[in-house]
Amino acid sequence: MHKPALKMGVGEPLPDRVKKGTVVEAFYKTNRRGAKMPYVRVQWDKSAVAEVLMTQRVTPLSDQTD
Repeated sequence: MHKPALKMGVGEPLPDRVKKGTVVEAFYKTNRRGAKMPYVRVQWDKSAVAEVLMTQRVTPLSDQTD
């Protein structure tokens, strides 16, 4: 599940960006400083294209609070 947006500034919060999908691959990329950063490739339920995201931008669906 893609984490929802936080409040931005003084106005209304951004609309929820909760998307559900399946993690296809987990891997590390090296940043400019040489540190290895964890990423995941996610296949969203309503999309034909997989998206690459940093692991802190996704959370297991079981952790969703409703």
